[in-house]
Amino acid sequence: RLIHRHRDGEATIDGNLDDYAFLVLGLTELYEATFKTKYLEEALRLQHKMIKHFWDRESGGLFFTSDYSEKILARYKDFRDGAIPSGNSIAFLNLVRLARMTGKSQYEEKAAALAKAFASHEEGTPSQNAMFLAGLDFSIGPAYEIVIVGDPKSKETEKMLHAIRTKFIPSKVVLFKRENGTSLENVASFTKDMKTIAGETTAYICRNFVCSKPMTDTRKVLKILTHSSNR
Repeated sequence: RLIHRHRDGEATIDGNLDDYAFLVLGLTELYEATFKTKYLEEALRLQHKMIKHFWDRESGGLFFTSDYSEKILARYKDFRDGAIPSGNSIAFLNLVRLARMTGKSQYEEKAAALAKAFASHEEGTPSQNAMFLAGLDFSIGPAYEIVIVGDPKSKETEKMLHAIRTKFIPSKVVLFKRENGTSLENVASFTKDMKTIAGETTAYICRNFVCSKPMTDTRKVLKILTHSSNR
């Protein structure tokens, strides 16, 4: 469990929805920056905790406080994005991204349930739901799952990853699999049969887990992604 505050050697106050949602977001970003599977695994662990302890089983959506926190007269849910996005908006985006990163439908289903809760609370106020709408755009698509397979230290891998990162394509997730590695497969089983071609860094560009022919040419990879970003 997360603790909200640490001061003068004392850790107090149970973590709230924002603590969980933003940390999960940070961990998934950290995974895409480093491709260390431990960060993705921790994001999934905290996501499970958040759904277990914050989810409203009657009306859907996520309460700001957990079911193990101090008892209050009424637990409230915040759906509106202000200068800082709401925990529900960030959680929605997290669920969509984790679904695409892992290939597990349970996250997509929970995201759909959260979107339904949004609709019942915030009809007619899109300006107050900017982050939620960004997540909804990701969910509707077009969105891509990009899996790079190869040697993380090779120049070819660095070149391909750098090229992908230079393009502004917000509705995508990027995964990296070491040749003959299994740590990613344990989290994202759909990558199990993805291998390099002739030992060269290889990219798999997928939409809803339907993948194009594996490619080793960075220019061809960029052509597909550039086309998607212009749609």
